[in-house]
Amino acid sequence: MSQPSGSPLQVSPLSQPLATSNGLGLAGFITSLVGLAFTVGLLCPIGLILSLIGLTRRPRGFAVAGVVIGGIGSCGGCLMLVAVVAIASLAGLAAVSTAVLLVLTSGPQGLETIDHMLKLDSAITAHQKRTGSPPADLSALGLPPEMLRDGWGRPIEYRLEGASPDWTWSIRSAGADGVMDGGDLTFTGSWPLSRRP
Repeated sequence: MSQPSGSPLQVSPLSQPLATSNGLGLAGFITSLVGLAFTVGLLCPIGLILSLIGLTRRPRGFAVAGVVIGGIGSCGGCLMLVAVVAIASLAGLAAVSTAVLLVLTSGPQGLETIDHMLKLDSAITAHQKRTGSPPADLSALGLPPEMLRDGWGRPIEYRLEGASPDWTWSIRSAGADGVMDGGDLTFTGSWPLSRRP
């Protein structure tokens, strides 16, 4: 069958080549899969977006799989982030509740004791870094005498144990009851601060 002369050339829709791949769909699928398997959902939103764009092209198989995996991974990543924030909040809440409990049971002297012990801890660490060893006693730190006492006016106990180069130290307050027992405030440290090869 020949085409009559002067008539326009007609092209059948079946004569056009069919798309055999969908690069965006495949990229979204791979990114979602890698995100879910190796980054705990961190890359999944990117894979989800690529897959959603890939849905506009044919074939859609990998794009659909990328949307599913990317959606699951994105939700899982969000849940993981919420869990981390919740745990951090609870830890912060625990610290705040401990401070509130200390104030309620020990009054402002308990907070003053913690303040002094934190400053002593920093001073001991700075001394270790500066001299290469912890101080023999707290007077070597050069702090005002009131910093060496707890909030109740009693001396803060300092213990240095072990031998060079593996010392451990602790600072301790007897607390409100004035008796060194299990309810004391204690900070501990060690030397060297970090091991070098």
